[in-house]
Amino acid sequence: MEAIQLLTNIERDQDWLIANLDYLKKNFDQKFIAIKQEKVIAVGTLMEDVIKTLTVQNLDPSETLIYFISKVAIVL
Repeated sequence: MEAIQLLTNIERDQDWLIANLDYLKKNFDQKFIAIKQEKVIAVGTLMEDVIKTLTVQNLDPSETLIYFISKVAIVL
């Protein structure tokens, strides 16, 4: 996939994530989720589980937004 298109797609999915964060926190608390084309396409307790699911679906994890959802704010 072309780099500009990939960045545009990831930005669109990030915007969708932010707009739907309350719903995602309610339904996917303490889970990793993969978002592509403004949809949750994989969920797992471990990131490795999400990556395996993407691989089975013939999707490249490096071209997919993966995010950890938590109701609790995490400070690094």
